[in-house]
Amino acid sequence: MKHIKESIIVFFIFAGSLWIGLSHFREKKKMKDIQISSSILAECLNWERKVESMGIDPSGAIARISSIKVIKTEEYAGVYDRSGSRIEISSRVFDKGEYSVRSTIYHELGHAVFKLEHGDCGIMNDRILSEEYLKDNWDNLVTEYLKKCYEKRLESI
Repeated sequence: MKHIKESIIVFFIFAGSLWIGLSHFREKKKMKDIQISSSILAECLNWERKVESMGIDPSGAIARISSIKVIKTEEYAGVYDRSGSRIEISSRVFDKGEYSVRSTIYHELGHAVFKLEHGDCGIMNDRILSEEYLKDNWDNLVTEYLKKCYEKRLESI
């Protein structure tokens, strides 16, 4: 019995070491390495800096994203398509204002990188918040969002 317990412990130590080693060599990318529409590139880079300032390395999850594009659609403000590994932001969001654009980018990156769900925090709300509300509460919304990202940081490995 003692031999079986020792074997199980050795197995888990080996498996854990292997997982950590392989995750170290997994593809990693920065925002600058993926296709991003020029109109939202600066905001995507800003998102990356904010996340990294929390001590989170999102590069493993960013590598799973093929593109972040602005498209013409009336169907949604933004969407993360897991099957195509792409994020699409509706051009109509720009009509609402800069905080709406920023919030939509953060929202979709929250899904893609940290597997955040609707309702996890204000930015991850399932309904579109007004430009005025976003502007007046942006600092608090981002603080809450980054805390949630930190809690889910292992999803970004």
